[in-house]
Amino acid sequence: MGNKKVRKYTKFNFWWTRGLLARTRIKKYNVESINQDKIKGLKPPYIVMPNHMGFWDPFQINYYIPCGIQWVVSDAQFRNPLQKFFLSSIVRSIPKTKMMSDLKTVKMMLKVIKLKGVLGIFPEGKRSWDGTTLPIFYSVSRLVKKFRLPVITPVLKGAYLTMPRWTTNENGRFGKIFIDINLGFTPEEIDRLTVDEIHKKLTRLIEHDEYEFQKEHMIRYKCERPAEYLELALFLCPQCHAIGKMKSEKDTFFCRECGYSIRYNEYGFFEKMTDRFYYENARDWNRWQLGKIKEIVEKAVDGSSEDPIFKDWGVTLLTGYKTQRMRFLKFGDIALFYDKIVLFTSNGNKDIIFSIDEVLAINVQSNEEAEFYYKDVCYRMTFAEKVSGYKWMTAVLMVQEQRNGG
Repeated sequence: MGNKKVRKYTKFNFWWTRGLLARTRIKKYNVESINQDKIKGLKPPYIVMPNHMGFWDPFQINYYIPCGIQWVVSDAQFRNPLQKFFLSSIVRSIPKTKMMSDLKTVKMMLKVIKLKGVLGIFPEGKRSWDGTTLPIFYSVSRLVKKFRLPVITPVLKGAYLTMPRWTTNENGRFGKIFIDINLGFTPEEIDRLTVDEIHKKLTRLIEHDEYEFQKEHMIRYKCERPAEYLELALFLCPQCHAIGKMKSEKDTFFCRECGYSIRYNEYGFFEKMTDRFYYENARDWNRWQLGKIKEIVEKAVDGSSEDPIFKDWGVTLLTGYKTQRMRFLKFGDIALFYDKIVLFTSNGNKDIIFSIDEVLAINVQSNEEAEFYYKDVCYRMTFAEKVSGYKWMTAVLMVQEQRNGG
């Protein structure tokens, strides 16, 4: 693990994360807190469980929480030596493998609580791709019941449109972020509630729809290249249904197959550029493409098609484990079939085949790289061009679901 020992959060750590790092992000992105008085006088230990919309969420939230938060963070972030030092020694984060249960992580959480610290957990486990809150993990609700601590539930509004999951840190927008802070649970309330009731309430507490919020407030988010990298989230053309043919350039988003185009405006909405117009925002487009890719997957699985569902060219396959640095394994073209993932190399007898039923914990790292575990080894796909790792994660999970009976 990248951080086997959990150390107490010191005044120095708090000064770094809240006083130096967070303060600059608060000013840069025009962040404002709401209802901060609701947690006045609250003393550690307690848990912070917000929705997850932007890259800087942990630091911006910590600015308005009076104690340093030790966040549960993807162990992939510990693979770079400098990041590992920062996360372990300065931020005092807790590493966890995405999409997999981890007993060591739970033990480290308990240590933070024992040291009367503040624990930070994102119940969704990952950032939203379309500005709506994702389903939260049921295991998080079990932890709320088990730990029996006060739970603060901040809701970030405007963070997605400031820095969407699909963009780069260098291409953030400048508008407004609100952090609505609430005391979601008290120990006494937790005692009265079942895990199911906690789960339903926690889901309700952190629920947010960025586009409904934006329709009401219409905040301008200034950016010179607002559409760039949008194909990492929206990978299916609504007009010709081609997979992986969308391309972004400055404020324009278009299909290389049929020419369908939209413009991304300063409010985060889409504007018509061609005869037909399908969706006015990323949320609605994403909901449609999830339904469409499910149809494509179901047809491939039910028909045991020998043709790939889709294929990407120029892929570097890396391998590693948890916090270990990734190393080069193979280069080639990679395809998803109804029963396997295949990396085709220039030397055909060295193709790598992954049985789809044994692929575990597939997720997206660094916005575009798909990562998964196979027989206790971590593999990462790094693409030569802008290819959607979200497409891979979504399709693989749907194939597995369909093969298991839907």
